[in-house]
Amino acid sequence: MLRGKTVNISKERLGLLSVFYPDFVVREILFFDQDNKVIYTGKDRKDLIEYLTNNTKEFINTTGPYEYDLENKEVLLELVYRKWGKEPREDLKNAIINLPDDDFYGFVKRRWVLPSGEPLEKAKITIYDLYKVFGKSKTEAMNVFFELVESYPPVVVESSLLTFLEKVVTLEDISVSPHYLKLLKDFKQRHGDKIKKVLFDYKNIDYSKEEMNVLWLILQF
Repeated sequence: MLRGKTVNISKERLGLLSVFYPDFVVREILFFDQDNKVIYTGKDRKDLIEYLTNNTKEFINTTGPYEYDLENKEVLLELVYRKWGKEPREDLKNAIINLPDDDFYGFVKRRWVLPSGEPLEKAKITIYDLYKVFGKSKTEAMNVFFELVESYPPVVVESSLLTFLEKVVTLEDISVSPHYLKLLKDFKQRHGDKIKKVLFDYKNIDYSKEEMNVLWLILQF
């Protein structure tokens, strides 16, 4: 998918391309590389793509105007799914994008090599099911949460709820699906006056486990 393409990726993330294409070598300068598959990280030059085409067996270029922005998590996630002819579910995509970096890039690497997916993709319920009852029924929200964590890491649920609340606060400046937007608007109508205080208090809670953090959030609404 990225062979012969130019991508935007930081030096810190170059290892991701090496996982995706383990038979490629990283080169800043080409030197007798006509028989090598190369991830090129060197300087820009006139007719760079032609130069790489003529002096490598295959290449992925990281210099100059790019076709794929791999620093954009959404672009990267969709690219990984397209490798297998699939698209990530909207709720799953939101949850994964909001993972801590180490967890996100770990998921992306595993998903690149696993055509059948991961356990959290096979869950019978989704984060959206929690959104539907969050702020309406503490009991239902807690029941959904306990079912979710059988498939989703608690940190995924925690980060997804925080993102949900942050989107409610910045409702006028976001672009989301109509169904998701309705959930956000309904929540704001019910609890808009207390969200900022809850988010402020959340920073000061002293629980070491994500499960307790999520339960604390659920109990505030």
